[in-house]
Amino acid sequence: AALRRGPLPMPKGKNLLSCCGLGLWQTAAQYTFYYSAVALLTGAMGGILNSTQSFMGVILAHFLYGNKDRKAIGCALGFSGVLVATLGNHGSGSPAGVTYMLIASVIFALAGPWNKAVTQKVDSFTVSCLNLGVGGAALLVIGLVLGGSLHPQSFGAVPVLLFLAFISGAGYVIWALLMKNNP
Repeated sequence: AALRRGPLPMPKGKNLLSCCGLGLWQTAAQYTFYYSAVALLTGAMGGILNSTQSFMGVILAHFLYGNKDRKAIGCALGFSGVLVATLGNHGSGSPAGVTYMLIASVIFALAGPWNKAVTQKVDSFTVSCLNLGVGGAALLVIGLVLGGSLHPQSFGAVPVLLFLAFISGAGYVIWALLMKNNP
C-alpha cells in the first residue's frame, strides 16, 4: 500500500510528538541498552535474556487488555525459567550486561502498547518511518559524540547495509501493523 500512494501523511501536534517520542523510547533507548548489554554478554547469554521480551510483552498485555489468566501464568513461569537458566551461568557476562538486557526488554514491552495507541491515530507506515528515523538519528548523534564512526570496508558494503536496514524496517512495519490490528 505504501508503494501506491504519494508522500507519507505527516501527523501534526500531539500525534507527531508521540511518534517522535516513541522513536526516542523504542528505538534509541531500547537499542542503547540492548547493544550495551550485547557488548557485556556472551552470545548465548544475550540470546537467552533477549527472549524475555516476549514474556514481558505478553504479561503486560494481560494487565492492559485482560487476556486469560492461564496465558499470563504460563508467561510468568516461562520468564522465571529464563531467569533461572541464567543463574549460575558464570563467565557469560557481567551483572551490568544482564541488567541492561532486562532494561531493554522492559522498554520493548512498554513500547508495544504505546505503538498500538499511536497507530490507531496515525498511519502505521508513517509511525514506523518516524520511529526508526528519529530513533536512528538519535543513535547516530550519540555514537558520533562518543567517538564512533562508520567506515565501510568496500563499496559493496554500502548496498548490503542499506538492504539490511530495509529488511529491518520492513519487519518493523509488519510488526506495527500486527500490533495495530490485533489484541
